[in-house]
Amino acid sequence: MFYDKFEELCAAKGISVTKALTEIGLSRGLGTKWRKTGAMPNGKTLAKISAYFNVPVDYFTGMSLTEAMGIAMRSIPGYVDPIDTLTPEPADDIVKFALFGDVNVDDDIYDEVKRFAAFAKAQREKDKK
Repeated sequence: MFYDKFEELCAAKGISVTKALTEIGLSRGLGTKWRKTGAMPNGKTLAKISAYFNVPVDYFTGMSLTEAMGIAMRSIPGYVDPIDTLTPEPADDIVKFALFGDVNVDDDIYDEVKRFAAFAKAQREKDKK
């Protein structure tokens, strides 16, 4: 399990397992050991690996890569999670973000899209009859 996660991170970074081990300052043979035995590195080594890939140690114990990358993104100074930009009317903001990639959309444009969606829905229901 550990090796699979390690290999996945290497692939996401576009490097080989051997290159990652070398850059972290670990023995190149550790990758083979982890793959063949299913062993997990000790805490100190795991901390080095986590720091290298900028993922929490928890990633190696079951967290998904998506969750780990989300944590890593939030650790970047100045990063703003799009969810944090939502206003008190979250349903509209979620739809705006899904349609336009931003919640700062002109209300006239958004209303026009909603009217078209209502029209398209009515047409489909009419066609079903």
